[in-house]
Amino acid sequence: MAGKRLLILLDNVRDSAQVKPLLPGSPTCTVLITSRQRLTDLVASGAHQLDLDVLADTDARDLLAQFVGSARVAVETAAVTDLVLTCVGLPLAIGIVAARANTHPGFPLSALAAELRDARKLSSSMADADEVAINLDAVFSSSYRILDPDTARLFGLVGLVPGPDISTPAAASLAALSTTRARTLLRTLEDAHLLQQPRPGRYRMHDLIRRYAAHQQLDQDLREAGLRRVIDFYLHTAYHADRLLHPHRLPIQLDPPVSGVHLHALPDIPAALEWFDSEHPALIAALHTATRHAWHSTAWQLAWALQTFHVSRGYRHDRLAVLQVALNAAAHLPDPTAGVLAHRLLGDAYTDLGCYEEAMGHLHQALMVAEENHDADQQARTHRVLAWAWAQRGEHRQALEHATRALELWRTFNYSAIIAEILNDMGWYAAQLGQYDTARTHCNDALELARNEHDTRCEASVLVSLGYLDHHIGHHRQAIHHYQQACARYRDLGDTYRVADCLEGLGHPHTALGEHQQARAAWQEALGLHQEQHRDTRADGIRKQLADLDGAQ
Repeated sequence: MAGKRLLILLDNVRDSAQVKPLLPGSPTCTVLITSRQRLTDLVASGAHQLDLDVLADTDARDLLAQFVGSARVAVETAAVTDLVLTCVGLPLAIGIVAARANTHPGFPLSALAAELRDARKLSSSMADADEVAINLDAVFSSSYRILDPDTARLFGLVGLVPGPDISTPAAASLAALSTTRARTLLRTLEDAHLLQQPRPGRYRMHDLIRRYAAHQQLDQDLREAGLRRVIDFYLHTAYHADRLLHPHRLPIQLDPPVSGVHLHALPDIPAALEWFDSEHPALIAALHTATRHAWHSTAWQLAWALQTFHVSRGYRHDRLAVLQVALNAAAHLPDPTAGVLAHRLLGDAYTDLGCYEEAMGHLHQALMVAEENHDADQQARTHRVLAWAWAQRGEHRQALEHATRALELWRTFNYSAIIAEILNDMGWYAAQLGQYDTARTHCNDALELARNEHDTRCEASVLVSLGYLDHHIGHHRQAIHHYQQACARYRDLGDTYRVADCLEGLGHPHTALGEHQQARAAWQEALGLHQEQHRDTRADGIRKQLADLDGAQ
């Protein structure tokens, strides 16, 4: 977004903490934020606050006329006055009332007004609520009571759903319906203005309606079963999507989904990425819902399934938060491997954020438990992350020692794909130490194994190492070729995090050859990606490189 003139709308913000990471740092961008809360932290930082009241009676009448027609409003002024008062100036309530009126365009508005008066009397007798709450409850209940049983049941279940919206396939699993049937019922709720469809196939419930829906008299077992199904939908679809993104990742074992769950069909990598992008807020909410219900195995597994996506998109802080939930969930599970894996992944996440002390604490804990349980595979995986953690601190000799130990352990398993990854790591660390011949041997062996295993992700990583190696021994044209190949593969994988790293590397051999225009293009794109991913230190480094490039011309 750097340098672009943009107007960004962030709707229905929960609090300042939710929105702050989304704010662009560019002065050319203007952000419009809507919220039911006073975001005082943002105001203190210079944001301009504008308080919006409900609609005045005249404006409310005009809005109702737009929905039901000016002629109907003009001939029934008394009924319109009653309807406007009931809707308390809220466009949401006016839309729902209008939808009810348009269901029977031949009925007088006075009949609807009388129905709402009766509903208000019922609401005021059943609850100790203020006038606004009573009126809203009357509006909502007038539409709810005419729903058929299946639609009413789905309405009540959607009110329980975690996340800001829900897709048609997720709603189908929530209610144990076919996708076709769920789509029909969702459209019925949309026509009644009880749901909105801001994007094709995705439905959102206004939080006032959600509160009403969640309080419908659904059987507790029905509520629990619906939540269990939708959480299983998110878990199993996320797991399938992760397998598409990283098929050579060591899988975990899931229990079968409960009856009534229909997974979202994902044919390929682009579909998996699109699904993750669309469902990411719902997946995070599902994780916390699983935790609240003490579904610890589900919470741990869902956190695992999010890892490849989080790394690929550069969602470093989301990744850390999810893994902290996973570690807490693992403490309730009998298998120590869950805890080892959570500690190891947390070590990796903290390293990526530059929090090395925290990273080492988690990694040493993971290694200790893996050794106590004689789990050679988890020991090797932890040594690999320890190697990377040491390398990020500039201690490449210690990194090479841990990587070598990981290779020794993995040789006994003959995991070709993971051996390719660790050989590439060893090649990278050797190159950092100036051991270029050793580095090339490791990288060439890794490239052969990766291609034999059809492991595109590992192949791309090796090509980056070879690009770095070729550049540092003066083979700049070959380095460019390797970096470009790696970048193309990472783009195919949707891994924008590593695309940024690859582009940063690509600029150096271009600069060495005097190809400043190509270097600038690579670094400008890398800078944009680093900024989007909040990798501020890397972004600052590229800005300096661009400034040096300008000075050299």
